[in-house]
Amino acid sequence: MNQISDLINSAREAGELSAQVNLNILSLDLNEKLESLWVLCRDPELDSRLQEAVRFHYRGAVPYETPVNKKAQPSEMPLECIGIDGSQVYPEPNHPVLFGWVSALAYQSGPGVIFSLAKCVTQALWDLDDDSQKEFVDLARSLLEISVAQNMTSHPDNQEKVVLLDGGLLPWISSPYRSRRHKKEMMTQYCHELSLCYPHYMAAVTQNPRSRALVNLLNLLETKDLGHYVPAHSGLFDRDLVLFFLESEERTALFSNAPSFNNAFTEKLMGSFFFYTRVKNEILRVEVPEWIAQDQKKVNQVHASVIKDSSFLGMPYTLAQAHQHVVVKLDMVEAVRAELNTAYLNARGRPSYPSTKVFIKNYQLSHRKEFGS
Repeated sequence: MNQISDLINSAREAGELSAQVNLNILSLDLNEKLESLWVLCRDPELDSRLQEAVRFHYRGAVPYETPVNKKAQPSEMPLECIGIDGSQVYPEPNHPVLFGWVSALAYQSGPGVIFSLAKCVTQALWDLDDDSQKEFVDLARSLLEISVAQNMTSHPDNQEKVVLLDGGLLPWISSPYRSRRHKKEMMTQYCHELSLCYPHYMAAVTQNPRSRALVNLLNLLETKDLGHYVPAHSGLFDRDLVLFFLESEERTALFSNAPSFNNAFTEKLMGSFFFYTRVKNEILRVEVPEWIAQDQKKVNQVHASVIKDSSFLGMPYTLAQAHQHVVVKLDMVEAVRAELNTAYLNARGRPSYPSTKVFIKNYQLSHRKEFGS
């Protein structure tokens, strides 16, 4: 009973703490911060400063579209959207059975689910250490999602539709990936699939983003000695600035992601660019590939399409539906785990991890269900 009381009190304290943090952010002069950002972005030394910042692993925003303080309403006819999302089953820690599964599908309003792919990635997991298996599954899911996107953009009926990915356009890869053959191969394949989407409409959307790309740009430009630059890890988010800056349906200017991450893709004309837009009181971060960013009409068309598709939920309806259809429900995960246990023990596998009793119990339950007892 004390545990439940402590849990409730802790939840209450967390809510009060988060509210206080929000109030502290609202007490900042956001207008002053925005004006400072716009002024510093007009500095003629901006380009050389950003190039120098690469040496310090800068991961913030880089201005691309002028004026930097641009605010734009949708100015093109919206196109129909196709939402793409994926799901996964991760290998279970301390379990004798190694299993990984990824799936992805495309959803269109009206027809519903119009295409799907799924893949077992268990075989590749055996070549990886335990710490990188979960990240590998995430990358495999991203690869499947971009494969679905490529299938959609290549279909003749979809040439005038906007294909939307959930989250980022490019998967974030940490340095350990580069030493692993499988992950290198998958990133090469991802680049190839993305290139096949050219020159069609596509974008990636993040609802309520927790990014600090603009905040870090401001920090960088305000730091006199770049050796002392420190990226922001707490406090103000881009979302706070943009919510203060934009009216509903407006978007910001385009920015590119920092060269330290983006260079490998910009060399192949597949760099990632982004803008923020507001739908009522929701902020969306919309990423587009380079071939969209270079075409003002296509940028405006993506903007208008995202706004229209988000008018009901505050986020793209097609992405919300894609998520609902692709997510692996808990009862299905439990059924899969039961099958793993049954197959493993039937094949003379020996439970050799701390939760042996739980493992045997799950096996016995699934065994009884199988025979209707």
